Amino acid sequence: PLIGCSVVVKGTTEGTITDMDGYFEMDCDRGGDQLLFSYVGFKQQEMRATPGANLLVTLEEDSQALEEVVVVGYGMRSRTSLTGSVAGLMVGSSSSSAAATAPLEKLEEQDQKAKEEADNEQLYNELMQLNGLRRNFSDVAFWQPRLFTDKTGTVQFETTFPDNVTKWETVVYGMNRRLQTGTFRRSIRSYKPLMAELKTPRFLVEGDQSTVVGTIRNYLDGQHIAGKTQFCVGTDTLKRQEVSFMEGFHETVPMQAVHADSVTISYLFTRDDGYQDEEEYTIPILPQGTELAEGTLGILSDAKTVKVQSGEDEEVMVSITDNQLDIYKESVNYLTGYKYLCNEQLASKLIGLLAYQQYMQSKGEKVKVDKAIRPIIHRLTNHQNKHQLWSWWGNSENTSFWMSAHILRALKMAQDAGYPVELNLNGLKVEYAHTRPYRGMKLEDIEILHALHEWKVEADYSSAIRLLEPFVRQLEQKEDSLANRNKYYRPLSYLKEKLLLWEIKQQVDSVNVGDSVRPYLKKDMLEGVYCDDGRRTYYWEGNQMINTLIAYRIIKNDPSLCKLKENMQLYILRTKERGWNTYQASSAVATVLTDLLAGSGGMSGTSVSVSGKDHQRIMEFPYHARLTAGDSLLISKTGKEPLLYSVYSMKRVMNARQSDAFKVEVTLEKDSLVAGVPVTLTVTLQVKQEGAQYVMLEVPVPAGCSYASKPVNFSRSEVYREYFKEKTVIFSEKLPVGTYQFTVPLLPRFTGKYTLNPVKVELMYFPVVNANNAGREIWITERNTKDIRKKGND
Repeated sequence: PLIGCSVVVKGTTEGTITDMDGYFEMDCDRGGDQLLFSYVGFKQQEMRATPGANLLVTLEEDSQALEEVVVVGYGMRSRTSLTGSVAGLMVGSSSSSAAATAPLEKLEEQDQKAKEEADNEQLYNELMQLNGLRRNFSDVAFWQPRLFTDKTGTVQFETTFPDNVTKWETVVYGMNRRLQTGTFRRSIRSYKPLMAELKTPRFLVEGDQSTVVGTIRNYLDGQHIAGKTQFCVGTDTLKRQEVSFMEGFHETVPMQAVHADSVTISYLFTRDDGYQDEEEYTIPILPQGTELAEGTLGILSDAKTVKVQSGEDEEVMVSITDNQLDIYKESVNYLTGYKYLCNEQLASKLIGLLAYQQYMQSKGEKVKVDKAIRPIIHRLTNHQNKHQLWSWWGNSENTSFWMSAHILRALKMAQDAGYPVELNLNGLKVEYAHTRPYRGMKLEDIEILHALHEWKVEADYSSAIRLLEPFVRQLEQKEDSLANRNKYYRPLSYLKEKLLLWEIKQQVDSVNVGDSVRPYLKKDMLEGVYCDDGRRTYYWEGNQMINTLIAYRIIKNDPSLCKLKENMQLYILRTKERGWNTYQASSAVATVLTDLLAGSGGMSGTSVSVSGKDHQRIMEFPYHARLTAGDSLLISKTGKEPLLYSVYSMKRVMNARQSDAFKVEVTLEKDSLVAGVPVTLTVTLQVKQEGAQYVMLEVPVPAGCSYASKPVNFSRSEVYREYFKEKTVIFSEKLPVGTYQFTVPLLPRFTGKYTLNPVKVELMYFPVVNANNAGREIWITERNTKDIRKKGND
């Protein structure tokens, strides 16, 4: 029987898969539906469904579409060559039509066929003497990007296939000297004449109880097979039995994921004559719950004692440093390791890599980051849209001006570091070369104008500033008028735009703008200096922290204000306590790191005493401690120099955590799922507050399920999604107050009890704004095939 054969109602998405015995059952809305049966390596079969009828379906091997690769345990041996043609490129031998084949060519083909059959028979005999363990599995068989044909149009290469028993889809792309292109596709099937196959979930969650399947496939026509099978987990044997069969054999065994790490499971078949075949998989075991990060950052003063307490099932990292560089290095590591790469995050990662290179060079160490930096530059330049700017993802025409300015600054940093940046700015040069009143003005012009000034693009910046400053004042006056008429109205801030214009004016016209900036500089209780006008910011990318970074660049070049530089550094660093997103982290690193590297140095006369889990007096920094469940640490300082301390923990939660911003609910059609019957997981997200921008939704899937399909849903509420084996991540650019639904189509495959981890929603740039539902258990049961078999016997 064929296990997992796809059965779909033609013209619909309704379907199922066959069970362990090749049986299937499904409801059809009407009689006469056409059913499509599909299985890897076999021709698709179509059959009409008659109400109440029992169907016996036999699939024919698709020998014309498949080349064959035989698994030998130490690699794969090709039975026939991959042949075909693309424009100007020959792969293997060229093909011709049957009508045009000369008699001599037919004889040669017959001889060649006879030779292949003899070779195949010899190969089968050799294979039957080989014992093999397959454990090297991969989704990619080979990748050959630099192949050149010879004068006959032929190219050859050798490769070793992974151990997967599957059908490989091979795609050949070719181009000739005239830039003519073409493609050729071919399928390659891997198999052994007598082989053991192991089917397992791709991952498990701690505590899951699953079922794994062992199958023996016999392609030796008419031969009776007898031997023994064995399931093992690590070195422990789960099941061993003697078997006897003709066409094939399958069996199951239950297993439990005890600890979060990984488990190795194998399935071995030994024939009576000693021939063996075995498959082995290592399955990752994930911990239960969704992961939330919580952290604090502060300054140790003489009068301050800090107590750090680790809760139950919690691990807390404590660090004390006298050098801000340590904190910024953490941000660099965060940027270079960030997983989700939209255009802004590509630019932020580029800044992080450039900063890491600069940091290591300051220590006299060489670091190889070119292989990471150059592809990011290439992707960003290729993602420029037709307006020569950028959107959130790809090269969409939905331009984001603040992101575009951020990307332009990152690419300029790369160019200044010596990397070639092929960037087309011709259109922007024309657009901003002469800013005129009749051209029309908008706030976004200021971001782009500032970035173009950093690129040293020739333009009449002074005239542009003379036009844009009154424009900003008019907007401020309008907000003030609204506030005067309504005492509850809080006016919008345009401080970011004013600061950017002042910075251009400072550099272009050598104007002292200190008096303009000074009224907005404020001092906090810890002597940190920040820049704020007390108004509300409509966009988070223009918040107090970003305004302070722009002001920092201005004051360090102003003789009357440069003494405040260190105070502003302290404030900027403390904003990390509220959590830096990639944009804020990269902006802080790009603005402050160079100054810190230039002025870094040691300290003396300052010490820290710690008690609790650790007892010592600390004179050299940084100091690090790890607190496990129930541990505590008391920290006190002596000396005049300020010290920085950070407390950081990662928490996994299974209980629901709602917030003032979001509420998450998850529904399946039922808690007990049936193997082979598709099901839809639905996430209902309630947005309760305004300002939900750049929302990230992580939707875990049960380990016993795979994806029934992987739809890409572009809509107002969803701009991008990415499928991982353990979860689907959905991105939404902006979600107004309301209720939204997102669906993930699943196909239950392996019976057992599984954990459905909580679904988490968070703002990508403010992850502390989050919510999650409660995790729960679900069951996947086997389809009841008793009634089907009874009808078949009748």
